[in-house]
Amino acid sequence: MAGPVERVMAERVAADPVTAALAEVVGVVVREVLTEHLPKLTVTQQEAARMLSVSTKTVGEFVAEGRLHRVGDRPACPITLASVLAAAGWPMTPAPVAAPLVGVPA
Repeated sequence: MAGPVERVMAERVAADPVTAALAEVVGVVVREVLTEHLPKLTVTQQEAARMLSVSTKTVGEFVAEGRLHRVGDRPACPITLASVLAAAGWPMTPAPVAAPLVGVPA
């Protein structure tokens, strides 16, 4: 849900075709830059098969058994990297929580 500031900005962008074109280009560029730097959290069925040294049919069986998890219900949906790493035997532990600053000596 857009707030009042977002609504005003959207109205201004819609009112000016030059601003609208710039906003569209900037949005595309920002999405491209962000996706280049984000870690890949999913893999294809073929990538999962290579990572686990099994066939793509076996990957499908692992999904059916619940050993691997898809992001969606269709067979073409990507598989979570975390489930592939867990199936490969990598320890999956949460990241440590940082200590509070008050406990750090000066």
